[in-house]
Amino acid sequence: MKTGDILYIPEIPKMLGKLEPGNEKAIDIFINLLNFYSQKDTLSLTDDPTTLTEYTIELMFQVNYLGDVGYGSNKAFDSLYNLLGLYKNELIINSTFMAMSKINFEKTKCIINQLLNRSEIESKRLFWSNILGSIDSDSWKVIDILEELLKSNEDNIVNGAINSLRTICPKMPEKMQYSSVIKSLANLIERELIEDSGFLYIEDIISCLGEIGVKNKDAIDPLMQILNKSDSEIVCCEAAENLWKIGADISILIDYLNDIMRNSKSDENRFIAALKLILINPNNPEAIDVVMNLLCEIMDYGDFWYDEYLKNIRETEVLQNIVKKLRESGMNQEYKLGSSNYEFSSVIEHCSQILSYPDFYKAWNPKLSTIQTLEKQFTNTHLQFTATDKTYPIFINAQTLEDETDTIAISQEICNQIYLTIFPDAEIPEVSNAPQLKRIIPQIKIQLQTQKLALILNNCQPNQELITFCLKLTDVLHIALITNHEIEAPLRGFPPNQPNLLSAIQSWIDEIE
Repeated sequence: MKTGDILYIPEIPKMLGKLEPGNEKAIDIFINLLNFYSQKDTLSLTDDPTTLTEYTIELMFQVNYLGDVGYGSNKAFDSLYNLLGLYKNELIINSTFMAMSKINFEKTKCIINQLLNRSEIESKRLFWSNILGSIDSDSWKVIDILEELLKSNEDNIVNGAINSLRTICPKMPEKMQYSSVIKSLANLIERELIEDSGFLYIEDIISCLGEIGVKNKDAIDPLMQILNKSDSEIVCCEAAENLWKIGADISILIDYLNDIMRNSKSDENRFIAALKLILINPNNPEAIDVVMNLLCEIMDYGDFWYDEYLKNIRETEVLQNIVKKLRESGMNQEYKLGSSNYEFSSVIEHCSQILSYPDFYKAWNPKLSTIQTLEKQFTNTHLQFTATDKTYPIFINAQTLEDETDTIAISQEICNQIYLTIFPDAEIPEVSNAPQLKRIIPQIKIQLQTQKLALILNNCQPNQELITFCLKLTDVLHIALITNHEIEAPLRGFPPNQPNLLSAIQSWIDEIE
């Protein structure tokens, strides 16, 4: 595509943006691109500050790239400054000031301070304070203005100030020790509780105190007031979680959450209280049972990101129970892993990473005869196979390859499993086909000081695509599959339930010449 006299190739700006700061040619290119897109972007020159066009989005990329390469350049700084006069779009303005701060921090800070000093409208003061706080984490002025805006009569201004404090204040932990922000937020909570105003922003205040009030009594006391005075069970659950974050007495929090979990008339509230209990005490059996029993019904209410809470659990027996319950729940609700319910598949993935394969398999597919065979024969299997003078065995879990038909995915996953098994700390190469995978095999042999490699694929009923791919590797690898499918030479197949399976595979390894 042609942009004026510029032949524009999308990857070039990205590459130029990685050059050393101060590169004059790169700076000139980005300035030309800025001029081109700002002239084309007529929609964003209107009075509507929310309008975004394809040119606006592309312009923002060029702004960021110019900030990366333009350090110390006056013409780069001036080009960005001139851009500010053309736009009312807050995203563009914010991105432009961020880029300018990379080029000349002090000059940018001075400009924003001037704009802030001239602004009397609360919404503008909030906007400029946010930008100043983003580029200067050492600014008392930002905190003072945001605290002042907490007293506004406009709910949207108060809410904006709260959210800004939640973002900016954690970057200034020392200042928080001497600031009155926490007391101002506590006063807002008191006002909300007394006026019973429908809790316009009490949950935002709770989250803010959870971010900035660690070990601070002034933050703990107002949150405890919420537990004692609020009639909203949801608000109490949020208060309990944030009290836990800032170091309040856990036993008190558990009592409050237990009361909601056991006695609430709302299943949704019982579910949320149980999740908070799991956060505080990951292996709480009663809370886990409540979550598992209510899971399918609660899914209908929307996303509660329950996976982030359940991922705190690491105890084998508890995780196995979760796998069983999720499998039953998911299958009954016809949820498909990894597609229609992200949280469902995310928890399953967490369980599979923590549990050993036999423990996970037992929970997911409890067929005792099969699992007993696996437990007897495949405990630390990769440690039980013995390398010979010429051959090194690599035993991999090929579960993720089952039903996979894409050649790129098959080649990369086999490469992943090989490296995770033998070089767990090494960077895994990127491959997309059999020739690329074959190209790294000689290097693996050198590192392992072996002439041959025996690759054993377990836990996968291979489809034709996987078989075809493995056949392409047989000139550099000896490959065996543990499967009930009939496997033809030069591949080798071993039924998973055959007697003395380990010995049979070891004999095959020993015979490789």
